[in-house]
Amino acid sequence: MYKYKLYPKYKESGVEWLGEIPEHWKTIRYKYILNIFQGYAFKSSDYIDESRVINIRMGNIKKGGRIDLTHNLKYLPERYIKQYKNY
Repeated sequence: MYKYKLYPKYKESGVEWLGEIPEHWKTIRYKYILNIFQGYAFKSSDYIDESRVINIRMGNIKKGGRIDLTHNLKYLPERYIKQYKNY
């Protein structure tokens, strides 16, 4: 978790590995907010050191559907949001 709180109030998420979430957030299953399908194979030259665009790869999806954002994250340029919006 962050060194400081980004929101004024937090609550338990009810998900053991997730911990606390901002009080106004809801937890919902992935299937209600996204579609998972075979993705685009980005080239290693597409990746950059850091951005707000994270490429979640199969190695980041763990047993039970948990997404591990600590395992070998890869970032893409922000301009890719429009170009690859379906991915």
